[in-house]
Amino acid sequence: MNEQRTPQIAPVSRSRRRLSRAGLITAITAGVVAAGAGTAAAVAYLTEETVASGMPGAAVIFEGTDPSCTTTDHVVFDCTLSRAPKSDVLPNPAKREKVKTAPRPAATDYTDVKHAFVDDQGNIAGGCKGVDATGLHWVCYAGQRAVTEGVTAQRLLGEHLDSPARG
Repeated sequence: MNEQRTPQIAPVSRSRRRLSRAGLITAITAGVVAAGAGTAAAVAYLTEETVASGMPGAAVIFEGTDPSCTTTDHVVFDCTLSRAPKSDVLPNPAKREKVKTAPRPAATDYTDVKHAFVDDQGNIAGGCKGVDATGLHWVCYAGQRAVTEGVTAQRLLGEHLDSPARG
């Protein structure tokens, strides 16, 4: 009798392996949901002051306008400027006329003009839309609502701005 002995290996329970995989999947899912909820919460709780300071932080036209904003839900902000926005168009020295002409009045209508605003870290947190021709009244939308309202693109939310943008 020639018996061959095979080493006895304790079987690994499949249920234990499944539990580990299930636990891992649950942990990853929970992490993704928590991260998304944190981002949504950060956008949902923007303050009036954050939006007011974020307007000139994101767009040159708002510099020196002293915005003030009010909100009832921390998503839609009603903002008023103390002074009309300035032009954000840079002069083109190649197109300067040699002959001086009389200055032409700027006929800028800010109705439906759209610009981003940034949060305290300089990241795009939403966008504003001009409500009147003079540019003194703006409605700003935070986060996903800015995308829904067509004020900014989804890909821009959260992008960092080193300095205010032109145009």
